[in-house]
Amino acid sequence: MFERFTKVDPFKPGSGIGLYLCRLIVTRLGGDIRVCPEYSGGCCIRIELPY
Repeated sequence: MFERFTKVDPFKPGSGIGLYLCRLIVTRLGGDIRVCPEYSGGCCIRIELPY
């Protein structure tokens, strides 16, 4: 999901690069980004940045 040009649904519009760019930014800031597996109401992305 966080790779370049990866789309979960090929029928939805978009290039599949948004979450890839988010991951690049978050990791360069020393943080972590991941999908919340316990959330069942859609998709929840958790971003943790150092304080």
